[in-house]
Amino acid sequence: VNLESTDGRRDGCERVPCNAEDGEETQTRGLGAPSIALPNQNTEFVPHLALDIGGSLVKMVYFEPSSRGRKEEAKNEAGGQLHFVKFETNQIHRVVEFIGSRSEEMNRSSSIRATGGGSYKYADLFRSKLGMVLVKEDEMKCLVTGAVFLLRSIRDEAFTFFQGEKNYVEIPSSSKEDKEGLFPFLLVSIGSGVSMIRVDGDEQYERVSGTSIGGGTFWGLCRLLTGCKNFDEMLQMSSKGDNTKVDMLVGDIYGGRDYASHGLSASTIASSFGKVACLNQDLSDYNRADLALSLLRLIAYNIAQITHLNAMRFGVKRVFFGGFFIRGHTYTMETISFAIDFFSKGTMKALYLRHEGFLGAVGAFLMNEQDREQLQGPSGSPEISRYQAEEMAREAALEDHEGGTGVEPSRVAPFRQLFYDRSHFVERFPASRTHSSDFAKGELFDAEALVDSQTSSGHVASDGAEEEKRDLFHVQSLSDAEMLRVGVLHVEPRMRPFPHIKDEWSYVPDTLDLASDPEARNYWIDALLKRLLSTKAQAVSSDIKPGAAARGEAFAASFAKRLMRLKSEPAAYGRLSLAVLLEAREDCLRDFGFKDAYINEKKRESEASVAALPHLLQELDSIESLESKNPKSPSGYLSSLIQGVLAGNLFDWGAAACDEIYSQQDIISAYQAARKRLGKRPWRVDQLDQFCASWKRRLETNTFYRRAVIFCDNSGADVVLGVLPFARALLRQGTDVVLAANTSPAVNDVTSEELSQILSDVAGLDEDFKRAVEASKNRESLAQVRQPDQHAAIFVIGTGAGGPCIDLSRVSSELCDASEGADLVVLIGMGRAIHTNLYAKFSCDALKLAMVKNKHLAETLFGGNLFDCICAYEQP
Repeated sequence: VNLESTDGRRDGCERVPCNAEDGEETQTRGLGAPSIALPNQNTEFVPHLALDIGGSLVKMVYFEPSSRGRKEEAKNEAGGQLHFVKFETNQIHRVVEFIGSRSEEMNRSSSIRATGGGSYKYADLFRSKLGMVLVKEDEMKCLVTGAVFLLRSIRDEAFTFFQGEKNYVEIPSSSKEDKEGLFPFLLVSIGSGVSMIRVDGDEQYERVSGTSIGGGTFWGLCRLLTGCKNFDEMLQMSSKGDNTKVDMLVGDIYGGRDYASHGLSASTIASSFGKVACLNQDLSDYNRADLALSLLRLIAYNIAQITHLNAMRFGVKRVFFGGFFIRGHTYTMETISFAIDFFSKGTMKALYLRHEGFLGAVGAFLMNEQDREQLQGPSGSPEISRYQAEEMAREAALEDHEGGTGVEPSRVAPFRQLFYDRSHFVERFPASRTHSSDFAKGELFDAEALVDSQTSSGHVASDGAEEEKRDLFHVQSLSDAEMLRVGVLHVEPRMRPFPHIKDEWSYVPDTLDLASDPEARNYWIDALLKRLLSTKAQAVSSDIKPGAAARGEAFAASFAKRLMRLKSEPAAYGRLSLAVLLEAREDCLRDFGFKDAYINEKKRESEASVAALPHLLQELDSIESLESKNPKSPSGYLSSLIQGVLAGNLFDWGAAACDEIYSQQDIISAYQAARKRLGKRPWRVDQLDQFCASWKRRLETNTFYRRAVIFCDNSGADVVLGVLPFARALLRQGTDVVLAANTSPAVNDVTSEELSQILSDVAGLDEDFKRAVEASKNRESLAQVRQPDQHAAIFVIGTGAGGPCIDLSRVSSELCDASEGADLVVLIGMGRAIHTNLYAKFSCDALKLAMVKNKHLAETLFGGNLFDCICAYEQP
């Protein structure tokens, strides 16, 4: 069960894990929603918990296996989510209770990696209450390790916040991307006190300065001045204050005028709390919010000035602020940003980290030093027993606790290196799953009422049972103050850029930037809200497991709340694009157990399409035969193939415009009608003639394509009657074909597993496919080039994606291997060829094919109409 954030959201979504033997990932995203999967790693040996125990707050990072509570699945699955929780240190008993309540999920390890001063102070408490030893990690090392890891691994981890505007910053991770790379930078950790660390490399860092005036100072003085005890409440209070009632400004000294000769405006603070000394008032006469804001600015300005001086001292251009003093609080960030801009005269910007408070905890999590080679054999099975592994951990922890050297150097292999080399984190949207207690209290977010108010559609009655809701989730309830505002991190096997992106450093997958276009943003969010109830109904109808109705209600509530937050705060989770919205819907469905909402429709349509395929192939063969007798005739055969691909792309359960088609016709009749209609050209984007000319020229010059990679879209008629005939034509010319399909389900998109079965069925009906399938089995590797005496082969490869779009900067390693030597890339469908990659450039020939099944998109992006077609052929 995932954790709720401070604003009522839950952090994390259940994921389908990767294959433990070959590292192939079955993720749940369009390259943004992977499962937590450590390649060849049994989750028994993943570090399940790490703590950063500071003077004011305890920050916890814990790992939750996706197979939690499902022992049979756990044998074959790896993966899960990395969660973030915080507690006030004076409530340390809550930490102990929380760990104790989740002991089974956390594997009841005998030791916990911990950093911060509290790892010493509370060591006896954890030993006596939980029987666990706190293995202490160096605080500065953990901070740097966590910061570097997050900056390298999380997209949109760093951002600026100035004059009310949040802007995400691309941070180069290597000198290949930027002549300076990530290093050097100054890391300013604002906890109870402040530490300033100069970081020159992965293991090169030094604490160069600091100050005792930090978050603890604000907390302590604010408590004395206002009587408020909760840190978050103090920050919230400050946002309502007016510091000019307390602070002495330059204008107060100079009669309302600027001190222009020295660049000081009348509104500049000359003396924090200066007015208090001049006024004959008691503490009770002051507004608490005014005092809180004045104190906040006093401390923030002091930290910013010391930071700027140290940046100048060491010649550092990048300064990152982290620590729980910031908390994503806009007034705090605005104050620090203003001060850095003021002191640097506009030459430097304050940078913030989205996981600011958890740098130390993440660093400690990555400090597991049990040797992975000792724990696992070549096949991924443990070479030593679980008991022996626990004893190794206990012995190492006790030796460290007693001042010993711990594990022998020969047995030390830092766990974090596995993460760097073989895997990385991706942050997904936090889910909005509601506590069971909220169900019981009747506080479930009314998604249907929201849809009514947003779209003026009719109200649909709830189909969930109240008792079902009460029993739906069993979770140790945490207070809102203990939840984190950011998303859960998902660990996935290391993805790679698709090898045929022309310039991977400048590649941007998203066609639309919804964050900067409020009209487009509101349109697409409203469109998803309009389909929310039908999406819920579809999900519930597809699931025969108990509690489906209640989970459907929870899904609708979760996704509606998420969409409404994005409407008002588009930068809440990073850069916002249509791909992100669509993938978030799939994430949320999976979070509530709906892993394949269209499984029945896909199976039914694929079976009908496979039955119709032989007749279609005969028709196409007749066209090819007539054309071969007259080589100078127009390319009717190839045109028919492309028309078939576009006609097949009509069938998309995710597009509202297709609902009427599904209700009025069977898919075969609709496909035939679409093919006939596509005979009228030109299409909205029509470069078919150029592609046909290139095809003919390659045949004539004996330079035909060696290997083609086709990114498939929908199941049923799309892939069977559209993609496969085109693939067959390529095979007949000696071209190896790689069919790249989603690794995990999304709407009615075909998955690699489903496509493999379809191809097996089709091979029994057609000799060309039969030979190609057999040829693929005889290749020594995916990347092996076809030899003259070999038949062309066809491969089905998972992209690593689980959403309707594709980010080609991160695809599965298997797809990258299979794509080596390819000289044709084909992107099919709106998600892959329009929502993403419309403007992508490739180092080989590229063909982008899609039917536009959204009127708004057709009008705004192409100046066209619903069901217009796109056929874009590009050469490097």
